[in-house]
Amino acid sequence: MAMVLDPVTGPLTREQIRELAEAPFGTARAEIQKYDPLWGKAEGDKIEFEIVCQGTLEGRAYVKAASQEEADNLADDLNGAEIDWDVARDDFTVISVEPYKRGRT
Repeated sequence: MAMVLDPVTGPLTREQIRELAEAPFGTARAEIQKYDPLWGKAEGDKIEFEIVCQGTLEGRAYVKAASQEEADNLADDLNGAEIDWDVARDDFTVISVEPYKRGRT
């Protein structure tokens, strides 16, 4: 469901804007920055951005086995910590770049 923006107050309701106008100093800025993290910042001020990437890794693990069946069974039981991952690869895609919001899942 898309967020409906008020033509005057944007993502905040008019009641929220009234409350922010009466709020103690600094409270309004923090609330507005939940919606627009760069609001009220000086030009050149930096905020933290979260960049989500997706890539393809290739890994290798080595097991000792007496048969292909045993090796297949050992491979099925591997966990990620037992694999040597090639992490120096540059084949990844940036999925998103957004201002970082702490506590977001």
